[in-house]
Amino acid sequence: MKSALIVCTNGSDDVEFITPVNILTRAGLKVTTCAVNTQEERLVKLARGSVTLANTTIEDVTDTYDILVIPGGPGAKTLLDSDKFKKLLLDQKESGRKIAAICAAPGVVLYKAGILTDADKKTCFPGCECGGSFSSNGVEVTENGQIVTGRGPNYAMEWSLNILKNFIDENTYKTVAEQVLFGE
Repeated sequence: MKSALIVCTNGSDDVEFITPVNILTRAGLKVTTCAVNTQEERLVKLARGSVTLANTTIEDVTDTYDILVIPGGPGAKTLLDSDKFKKLLLDQKESGRKIAAICAAPGVVLYKAGILTDADKKTCFPGCECGGSFSSNGVEVTENGQIVTGRGPNYAMEWSLNILKNFIDENTYKTVAEQVLFGE
């Protein structure tokens, strides 16, 4: 069974966090939510006021995951403050395992950490480019297929489904897209 670690921190976008949790769970992945840089251990207050209890904290993560999912929102800029998160992110990239990021996260996390370069196909929320060159498309996939990026909350469903399409398989993507009436 494929696994996904979905990180969140205070200020992560509500829609960009819960949508991949829902979509990847529907697809049968083992989904683990992970709090990073929170004062309340696993309790996370998302950007629009929703509160979630993550399955674990970044300090307790010892497993590797097939997919690392990074929601955006104003809290994304604090993720790189965690040395443990930075190490996890770099290990994910160097090992060739998959990464998905949306909204602010492609710029303020992946580009800033050197995971994405100007040569990569990528998108992010306007104003979060950190000096990089990003497209205005809703979803982009790097040429090597390792990273899927999304522009913002409006694209959270398309981005989450593209995680399935690019990292799992076309049949799983189609099945889950039908379940959620995507494209109707």
